[in-house]
Amino acid sequence: MMLAAIPLSGDGLFAGIKGFNATLSYRVADPAQGLEARLRFPATAAVGELGYTFDTPAGVLRFSFASAFTSLTRTGDDTDWEGGNKTVYSESDTALDSYYAFHVDCLYPVTPDFALGTDFFYEQWQLGWSQTRQTDYTDGTKIDIGGKTVNFSQQSGGVSLYSRYEAQLFALPWTFRGGVLLSRQHSRDEHLLRGFYTLSDGWMTGISVGADALLFRHSGSEISAGISYRRLEGDTDMHFYYDYGPHYRTLPATFTTEITEAGLSYRYAF
Repeated sequence: MMLAAIPLSGDGLFAGIKGFNATLSYRVADPAQGLEARLRFPATAAVGELGYTFDTPAGVLRFSFASAFTSLTRTGDDTDWEGGNKTVYSESDTALDSYYAFHVDCLYPVTPDFALGTDFFYEQWQLGWSQTRQTDYTDGTKIDIGGKTVNFSQQSGGVSLYSRYEAQLFALPWTFRGGVLLSRQHSRDEHLLRGFYTLSDGWMTGISVGADALLFRHSGSEISAGISYRRLEGDTDMHFYYDYGPHYRTLPATFTTEITEAGLSYRYAF
């Protein structure tokens, strides 16, 4: 969730760069007909972050904005089952069209090496599928579909409650953190060649863990490296609509977001 550890004191400007591997996915089922589908949208990208920290009497307040500036093409997939048997499987080139996030982070020192934090966040993902390769296991046919086939977007806003602990390890100052997350998620999945799209809104819960090492400190400058992992999951209803037409069914679905990040951050304290 956080690229750089927040200092326990001092105003400062910070900037960072990180890489992440992420997978946004969902499973949707039609219990009455014994049908189930799972779609996965992977993303690998480099992200820049810029922010500012304020030292207040109650603790440290941080504002930050992050945005992806380059990404790799990954392979997403769509698997269908009927009665527990795989019927159709497809793979598609997956591109991250855009990603950005806002954070407002409040850190409350409890002891010199322990603090509690509250992170309010909003993030938005836009991904697309193209060049789809599909296999129908019921009759063995294979087809290739050129061009763009799916647009998938997800927006989520929520809060993370976490704790932070500082310790000396391997001759370096380290910061370890862990917390729980609650977010409200909205998604839209447009199947461009099949004439329908879906909308979903629901709550997701999850966990986050991370660690940062302070690599360099001189005067007001600091350079740190960090790694983090977070996972959220939630059940919701998926509403199906015809393109330019009415809603025609609602099915239960489970959404999952999983992200691993690693990066470097520079901070200058005033």
